[in-house]
Amino acid sequence: MCGAFVFCSAQDDSIRSVKQSSPLVYTFVYNKISESSNIPLVGIINKTTDSHTGLEIGLLNHCGNDFRGVQIGFGNAIANNFTGSQIGFLNATGNDEQGLNVGFLNAVGNTMKGCQIGFINAIGNEFEGVQLGFVNAVGNKAKGLQVGFLNSNGNKFHGAEFGFVNLIGNKFTGFQTGFYNKVHKLSGFQLGFLNRVDTLEKGIPFGFLSFVKKGGYQSINVGVTEMFPVNISYKTGIEKLYTSINVAYGDDSNNHFAAGFGVGTFVPLGGKFAFNPEFTSMHPLLQSWQQLYSLKLNVNYRIADHFSAYAGLSVTWNHINSPADDWLIPFWSVYTTDINQQNRILTGINAGLSYRF
Repeated sequence: MCGAFVFCSAQDDSIRSVKQSSPLVYTFVYNKISESSNIPLVGIINKTTDSHTGLEIGLLNHCGNDFRGVQIGFGNAIANNFTGSQIGFLNATGNDEQGLNVGFLNAVGNTMKGCQIGFINAIGNEFEGVQLGFVNAVGNKAKGLQVGFLNSNGNKFHGAEFGFVNLIGNKFTGFQTGFYNKVHKLSGFQLGFLNRVDTLEKGIPFGFLSFVKKGGYQSINVGVTEMFPVNISYKTGIEKLYTSINVAYGDDSNNHFAAGFGVGTFVPLGGKFAFNPEFTSMHPLLQSWQQLYSLKLNVNYRIADHFSAYAGLSVTWNHINSPADDWLIPFWSVYTTDINQQNRILTGINAGLSYRF
């Protein structure tokens, strides 16, 4: 051995004779480093039998026990503890890991603290940190941030999730947003096109449609407004914040049908009464395209367990796209005023009956 770098065979006897301070680089097909050495490895296959601090670069890097440093290779595998960074096409840790995984596929068999960045990120037991990938999966508990197309957690998650699909097997605490969110127990805020919650502990699911099995609100409503004599709506979510899908029929010869969307809430007033403000947006479906935005200030009275009646003041803003369009003829109204040639305000009273599931 001579100079700053020595190139030697990959036999175990040669490696055992190397002192810890020797600045050696191994560049053969198989490299194995002795216990408690601090030597970088460069080769197609690198293997560490015990503790090792340094750099490994190769097609396949394997650590038999503790390793601290950086692994760079096509495949990286840690059978036990690991602290540092892994960069490669495939990263796998059999036990604990602390640090950063960057690769096409990142897998940790037990627990991890740190950050995973890859196409697929998987943690077999517990995770604390950040996961960034197309698919992020944690088998048990997770705490931190998940960002990906699909985020999945088998048990509990505390933190924030951003993805197209978010799935939590047990309890979720924090903020969750995606096209489809599913949680067994919710204690936080959901924002998505479709939300599903088995049990609501505390928090709010909000989206185009939110379905809550325990602690939720669903109802079918039939009523009359100043614009349409027949209104049917389906409401779902929770009493604190629900959404509604609405259809209506009127006697206007040009615009018989309308459809729209709404949001509302219930504020208990005591006894069987509740204040029920609601905002809806309706659009006639036939000849003239115009918008109807209504604020309904209703009082709800619970008749029985599943039935209630509601009534209250409503204010509607009617907007037409062109002054040449015809105004939608109201069913009846208390007061109407024109703001300009394209905007009109109508006030009236709406009422109806509700059946709660």
